[in-house]
Amino acid sequence: MCAVVFGAFLVVTAATQFRRFRWAQWLKSHDACAYIPAWTFFAPNPGVNDTRVLWREQLVDGTVGPWHEMVSPRGGLLRAVWNPTKRARKGLTDCGPMALRMIARKKESALPIIGLPYLMIAQHMAGLQGSPLGLARQFTVVNTQGRDTDDGLFELLFISHWHRQPGVAAEVPLAAPPLPELPELEERTKDAAV
Repeated sequence: MCAVVFGAFLVVTAATQFRRFRWAQWLKSHDACAYIPAWTFFAPNPGVNDTRVLWREQLVDGTVGPWHEMVSPRGGLLRAVWNPTKRARKGLTDCGPMALRMIARKKESALPIIGLPYLMIAQHMAGLQGSPLGLARQFTVVNTQGRDTDDGLFELLFISHWHRQPGVAAEVPLAAPPLPELPELEERTKDAAV
């Protein structure tokens, strides 16, 4: 019985990947709980970049600390069965490009900064363990390619403003390092599938 159920599930999953069969598309459109997966590992244009969200901290003495990845990837065989950071990592890598697209659409507006993707990243960043001497935090969205030890692609997509840490008085001045200009942001993100 189990073999028949799993065999039927395998056939339905394979049929929905090709998008040719009308019955399979009807079944996929009525799959409210998303039980039928969509696999894109071998798509005509497979994803080869990793979108990463990094953060850094400004300390009381005015110095700015190094960049840290918000949710670092973990290796090893255990990750195949135990991967507790998978949902947080997936959420951040999805929210980064969403916030980027919102900002590219409304360059002159502050509304994307109060949009849900931006706020989710900022909230996650605020909850990370940092220095007790930290005044503010900042995050960036980057695209990378290849292993961390290789000299691969590193593309800066966005840098946020400084966000004060809870409990830091508004009278305490924050350093204002110059942010890089991103003039082609709209052109780079309109067709990007990041």
